[in-house]
Amino acid sequence: MSEDNDSGMRKDEFSDIALPTLIIWGEHDKVIPLENAYRFKSEISNSELVVIEKAGHLPFDENPTAFINALDDFLE
Repeated sequence: MSEDNDSGMRKDEFSDIALPTLIIWGEHDKVIPLENAYRFKSEISNSELVVIEKAGHLPFDENPTAFINALDDFLE
């Protein structure tokens, strides 16, 4: 992964995020590998990671039920 992601946030700034953060990732994402999700989870202190099985880079499209369930659980 490069020093900068496409949001413009530098990877060393992830630890500055204090708000509750939901990270949803497709288990078979070939664009941005799953290992990045685990790194984000470890660097964002108040975060939760949900890995959507049988999904790739677009888990909201590939498994919308699991995506919405994860979002609903997080927002409760």
